[in-house]
Amino acid sequence: MPRAPRPIAVTALAEFLGCVFEGDGNRLIHGFGSLTGARSDELVFIRDASHLDAWGESDAAAVLAPPDVDVGEGSVLRSPRPAHDFAPRLRYA
Repeated sequence: MPRAPRPIAVTALAEFLGCVFEGDGNRLIHGFGSLTGARSDELVFIRDASHLDAWGESDAAAVLAPPDVDVGEGSVLRSPRPAHDFAPRLRYA
């Protein structure tokens, strides 16, 4: 998946996307990956609770998720349309 030319703090990415973040906002994102293949420094997204099992097994550093989906602790960016908001991340990278 795409790698960022420089690390991006979760707080900066949340601001760029217009999302609220929860957890460690200083966590650095180095790329963007698929839920099942993400590296430990990448951001992924989930559309709904049906993806929680895969998120639980993911190595991703952070997740972009809907406000009503409990993803547990960690670095979380909240969006009512996570798939839609995941696309602009390529412009930031």
